[in-house]
Amino acid sequence: MFDSPLNRLKLEEDIPHGFSNKKAKGVLPNPLPEQVYLNLGCGKDIREGFINIDIFSDDDRVVFMDIRKLVLDDNSVDIILASDVLEHFSHRETMNVLKEWIRVLKPGGEIIIRCPSLKLQAKAYISGAWNADIASYMIFGGQTNPGDYHCVAFDEHSISAKLNSLDCEVLEIREEDYPQDKGFINLNMTIKARKKEIVDDFYTSFNSNALEKSIFDFSELSQTSDYSDVQPEAFEDIIYEQIDNDDENEFDASLLNEIINFNHFIDSKSKPQLNIVWEGSQFVYHSLALINREHCSNIIDSAAANLTIIPYENDTFSAADNPKYLKLREQDIRFKSDVDDDIAKLPYVWIRHQWPPKSDPPKGAKWIVMQPWEYSQIPVDFLKIFESCFEVWTPSNYSRNCFIESGVDPNKIQVIHNGINRELFTPQGEK
Repeated sequence: MFDSPLNRLKLEEDIPHGFSNKKAKGVLPNPLPEQVYLNLGCGKDIREGFINIDIFSDDDRVVFMDIRKLVLDDNSVDIILASDVLEHFSHRETMNVLKEWIRVLKPGGEIIIRCPSLKLQAKAYISGAWNADIASYMIFGGQTNPGDYHCVAFDEHSISAKLNSLDCEVLEIREEDYPQDKGFINLNMTIKARKKEIVDDFYTSFNSNALEKSIFDFSELSQTSDYSDVQPEAFEDIIYEQIDNDDENEFDASLLNEIINFNHFIDSKSKPQLNIVWEGSQFVYHSLALINREHCSNIIDSAAANLTIIPYENDTFSAADNPKYLKLREQDIRFKSDVDDDIAKLPYVWIRHQWPPKSDPPKGAKWIVMQPWEYSQIPVDFLKIFESCFEVWTPSNYSRNCFIESGVDPNKIQVIHNGINRELFTPQGEK
């Protein structure tokens, strides 16, 4: 375990500008939570729901650990956030540091790294947005404290190559080319990558008897499942090439077909069955946006629908570095990739949760207005909107009764409660 700040000796006195000279006091929770999220080299960026890790901190919530040698088991972490820290390691350490982070990440787990973009920094200097002094400050670090030295630079190609070599799939690279006309701010990029799943090639590892014992009996499932659309012949040639045709290990072709049919069936059931367009604010500081984020996040996690988010207001904060927000941003219509034709042809539901509600109905979709209400009756204009939409969703029986008393058809009003985050609100713990 290392005990000194990066690049410099430990100082006897505290240094201004946010750097702590005190050894962090926090320890890992025991047992670890079911979902393990790490915030590495957190500094003062303490995040709820994460295990915040650093060597030095004044905050008792920060766990003392050197992020070059994580005291965690292999494949034990779901999400890693490493914001503004990778550039502080030397060229000789970078790959070892990344390798250590990926070691603890579960197969399928995600890592989010934010670091300066050398390409954007060079562009700012060459264009004259930064003079040499500003460029030097941004590229090499502010050097206000022992940890504030940048030792290495990255662009999208170099960071991708490093992650790919460690069996990670880069999902997204987003560069933050902030304008520099209202004050200087460093030009970063955020890289989101996923550790590749470990796939066992059981076709080559077992004979037919072992397959029958180690997978499970598909015969009962195949009798109750509809495989009329399955065409396993397309896969057989590929799979048979991987099978050892040893006379002593006869491969049961009928079992192979059952495996192919089952996988195809499961895959088809996991595809979206509906298109949902969610119109309303997301990255804004108010309650409606909070509800939108939570509902949309749950829809994404369910995989039951293809979600498209249409923001109602301009963003007032960034999605960067927050796994949930980055997940939502991927479905934002401004950034969302095109979907396959078979998904685009699915039925559409259009949900609006914004203030004030819009009156123009969307075309080609079931229109749902999601509307909280705090008063006794609704305006006449709202009544006309509610009469035009397919359903009205509201979070309480009180508001539902208000709508009914105002003349809205009770059959179209559904109570959709906001819910509770059980990780934050619990009867146990301090007040």
